[in-house]
Amino acid sequence: MCYCCCSLTMSGNGEDEQGQHAHSPRTRGIIHDFERRMRLRAEGLEEDVRVTNERLGQLEATQIGTNQRLAAMEVSIGEVNTSLAAILARLERMQDGGRNRAHQHHRNDGSVGSVSAENDDVYAGDTEHDDEVDAQPRRQLHRNRRGMGARPPRREVRDNDDSLGKIKFTMPSFDGKYDPDAYLTWELAADQKFACHDFPRNKRVRAATSEFTDFASIWWSEYCRTNPNNTPQTWDALKRVMRARFVPSYHARDLLHRLQQFRQGNKSVEEYYQELQTGMLRCGLVETEDAAMARFVGGLNREIQDILAYKEYNSIDRLFHLACKAEREV
Repeated sequence: MCYCCCSLTMSGNGEDEQGQHAHSPRTRGIIHDFERRMRLRAEGLEEDVRVTNERLGQLEATQIGTNQRLAAMEVSIGEVNTSLAAILARLERMQDGGRNRAHQHHRNDGSVGSVSAENDDVYAGDTEHDDEVDAQPRRQLHRNRRGMGARPPRREVRDNDDSLGKIKFTMPSFDGKYDPDAYLTWELAADQKFACHDFPRNKRVRAATSEFTDFASIWWSEYCRTNPNNTPQTWDALKRVMRARFVPSYHARDLLHRLQQFRQGNKSVEEYYQELQTGMLRCGLVETEDAAMARFVGGLNREIQDILAYKEYNSIDRLFHLACKAEREV
């Protein structure tokens, strides 16, 4: 087989040499140009193969990095699931403890009620329709039982001063919409809740933020993440931070301007007074009694002002009642 190949090669070279001698110079130029182009094309293909191999290597490295990140995410998700399971287990234990305490309390109430029921049974026959002969032995039996050491019915003593403690505390929610009036209304409602229930000051921030919904919840989480050392610890500090975010700086000036131009118009005296007081609270405007009365009178309709001009008053409440009365006379 090697002999055949060598023979073919020698014969091929001989033919090439004969062909070169046989071809004209133009033909040989064409052949050389064709060979040059083929070499260039082959070199270009080799470069493309090299670039393709490099890109494949980069893709493999990217895939490896992606797989590593996915593995890390799976580990994190597993830790979160473990934490959630622990939280759920703790909540179940707390609920079981609450049910046990409620059951124990119910049993205690039942023991007190049994004594009362026993005494009710004793007096069950003492009605005006019973025969007096039957009633006397029952009363005598009751007196004998009391004399033999039977315990009298216990009376439950309750502390009436702690009536607010039995009212359920519900915090109003805040959705975080960019509406200054909505935020100020929520802030006033939260202040009222804290004041009425005498809520502990060190728990007010947690109570308020626990009712954040929608964008407010997202904003609060991001604020705590970006300001870990400057998180509000008091209710007043939280209000300052929230006002800076949800109430623009010009809003107070606009409120004051509207308050200066506020008039009764088609509103009733009661509606006008309520909106005026709400606007003053939102502005944080504190006025003397005389200034408040002057502002109130200045916004009333002209016919009511004419009637009040002949009235005497020394407080805003007295002035409000006189204005309501004047409104009925108009």
